[in-house]
Amino acid sequence: MSKEPVSAVLLHGYSWGGEEEGMLLGPGVELCALEGSPVAVLYDGLCRVQKADDGEPFLYEVYARLDGQHEITASDPCSSVNRFSNVVTVVTGQPVSMVRLITSTDGFETVDVTEKALLSCGQAERLERRWPAITSEVARSLATAWATEESAWERAKSRGRLFRALENFHYAWRAPSLDQTCVNLGTCLAVLLTPDQPEESPRPIIEKAVALAEESANNAGDAAATLERLFELRTKVIFGIDAADEPEFVDTVVDGFHIVAGLLRSVLLNPPLARKLDGGANNRVARVRRSRTAPRTDRRAAPPVC
Repeated sequence: MSKEPVSAVLLHGYSWGGEEEGMLLGPGVELCALEGSPVAVLYDGLCRVQKADDGEPFLYEVYARLDGQHEITASDPCSSVNRFSNVVTVVTGQPVSMVRLITSTDGFETVDVTEKALLSCGQAERLERRWPAITSEVARSLATAWATEESAWERAKSRGRLFRALENFHYAWRAPSLDQTCVNLGTCLAVLLTPDQPEESPRPIIEKAVALAEESANNAGDAAATLERLFELRTKVIFGIDAADEPEFVDTVVDGFHIVAGLLRSVLLNPPLARKLDGGANNRVARVRRSRTAPRTDRRAAPPVC
């Protein structure tokens, strides 16, 4: 008799350091050690017998067990697999380089569906710091971050800002070139930290980012200098200037990535702050809507929605 489908998402680039074989992150989501599990046996058979991954298993040590059937859906930041991978990247500061999805309806005795996707590629591989350990402490942070992201995902339906910022972070670490990473990191911060009328100058964004870094005990001094340089390079990229030849371009983008990941991490681990950041956007949307429905006393244009 067929059972409900369950999906295993093998995460490449992480070692297992948990005290137990599996740690529950939330309803229907568990992080597990691959070694010695039925999923490991099944994956090994996929490679040895069906010649998946050219017949040689990749060095996976960690997988996420998700209730239901899921899809990777290419680069769609709204797919459950990509959303989860994005949260893992934020919390660990290590992009998920590759995933293997295996779906089964018989407890991972056989495979119903399997697919692989390279997530971090091209120049974005420079962002990687190899093999961070998924410890019990990291798993607890992931549980909090995933719950916060789930709430942000729901608020995104009413134009919440946090999930839109996470979307741009997703595009940043999955970009094929570092100039695209640079642009999306800046957009991520702008979406997250400027809920009112966008400014032409990045100064307000940088100031709010530094204030958030100070609140979360990150190195605010280094953050200010790096983000100033990051936004300078971003402006050049936007206007078609080849910024890759700029001194310290790679170091600035890589350092900027880890600063932005740290800021997003501090937000995801602080649900009240996450709701506050999303609330700023909702309040502004409400003000704009009220202005559109209020009685008009002149013929001036209605305020723009930005």
